[in-house]
Amino acid sequence: MIKYVALLLVIFVGCFLIFREYENWKSNTQAQDQFLAAATSLRSSIEGKPDSVEVGDALIVLGEQDAGVAMLERLADDGDDPSRYLLAVRRYLGMQLKQDLAFSEKVFREQCDSYIEPCAWLAGLYMNQEKFADAEKAYLKAARSGYIIAVSGLYELYLNKKWEGFSVESSDFWKEKIESSEEYGSNSIRVLTKHILITNR
Repeated sequence: MIKYVALLLVIFVGCFLIFREYENWKSNTQAQDQFLAAATSLRSSIEGKPDSVEVGDALIVLGEQDAGVAMLERLADDGDDPSRYLLAVRRYLGMQLKQDLAFSEKVFREQCDSYIEPCAWLAGLYMNQEKFADAEKAYLKAARSGYIIAVSGLYELYLNKKWEGFSVESSDFWKEKIESSEEYGSNSIRVLTKHILITNR
């Protein structure tokens, strides 16, 4: 009787493991099908279109990094700021492209004078390097244009006790701004927004 129960238990466990492997295989197959469908859709959406930041980024996402980077660099050389910004973000994150913090910092610093989104990325880079005073300056540029990401960054920055600028009062000021700040600026890594002054400090 004990041997019979043990045999049933072994069979049950074996069936369970086989079923679990089948479910994993099915899930992986479905994920691959969805990825291929998305890639096919993305490729068809850029076919025949002229060079642009969207087309260059799509090529990078599709695994054609050399072609995508070459296109974006050509556009950037012709004065297209969003293309240069996109390259800087992807190289900062190491997302589809090899990480290059020196290049990203240079671009963010250059573009921060005109656009709000690079200021927030520059501040984040400085935060990672614990250059808190530099991060404050970059965040302030974007926050004064109402960029909510920068406003939230200042709220957290002033609560950082590792920094001599730690200030609960300043943190509370920006905490209030989080709820009242304009939804200005973009979360897209292909879009840049010019500075406007709507939030005074």
